[in-house]
Amino acid sequence: MKQGHEDCIRTSYLQQILHVLSGFTTAKRKKVVIDEAALQRWEGIRNKVATHNVTFDTADGPVTAHDVVLMVASPVLAAMLESSMTEGTSKRIQVEDSSAAAVSLFLDMVYMSATASELDYKTVLGALDISHRWEVLSVVIIFEDMLEDMITGSSFAEIAECAVLKGLDGLQKACIKFAGTNKAVKALVKQRKLHPAVMKLLGASSPPEPSAKKLRTF
Repeated sequence: MKQGHEDCIRTSYLQQILHVLSGFTTAKRKKVVIDEAALQRWEGIRNKVATHNVTFDTADGPVTAHDVVLMVASPVLAAMLESSMTEGTSKRIQVEDSSAAAVSLFLDMVYMSATASELDYKTVLGALDISHRWEVLSVVIIFEDMLEDMITGSSFAEIAECAVLKGLDGLQKACIKFAGTNKAVKALVKQRKLHPAVMKLLGASSPPEPSAKKLRTF
């Protein structure tokens, strides 16, 4: 009984700390300086796999985390995990349209705003997608900043499409700036090979809609 009470106190304390940390979520990203030991502690919590109690079933295997961290970070995940539906009772969340790498990167940012993983733009796009889906705005902003530095001739189409469809203003501006000087992107615009929404962002017209054939009456 005493052990259960102590566990409850520890959980309550962790929830309070996470609530304070989540208060830094704003439309514009704010940064604070923290002691390196604090970051190391959160890395330790992140890596305590034996204490994880939520499983994400991804496209290439399970990824796990702590429910209290997820519920404080995301109102969507909180609703899922606290409900009487499958996710709440089984503590399993289906994300088979996302890679394990993307979900792991998302979790790194939720726990620590840091990662030891090698980053590529496709993984960051995947992590941004689930951050946006689960309404973790502070993490969306982090990935938006990352992608601004990952825009190249070969990644432009996917990053720009994401920026437009998700309404990421900063990333849209970065894409417009890049497109103004990059020959590969200019060629894509000329060949009309970009998503219609991206074409519109760049001030280029989309292919005209085929005119409807007139009906002949008899």
